[in-house]
Amino acid sequence: QLQRRVALAEQERDTIKRKANEFVTAKKAEWARQQEELRAQLAARDARIAELEARLAQAEALIGPVGAPEPEQHPQHPQHP
Repeated sequence: QLQRRVALAEQERDTIKRKANEFVTAKKAEWARQQEELRAQLAARDARIAELEARLAQAEALIGPVGAPEPEQHPQHPQHP
């Protein structure tokens, strides 16, 4: 009787260990997929930022720095002959 209970307890222990290992393996795979997705999102975001910065630099080269005050416009006074 006692040997049977020990054998059942060992079998239950082995089942729990197996299920725990399966759970950990599945979670590690899930986390790895999530990590790759986040890295891909960050790479796409960084590429978009670089693209926008390049476009801003082009615009600034053509029209001057964005956000810089514009030169003062003095009204032209007609000249009298």
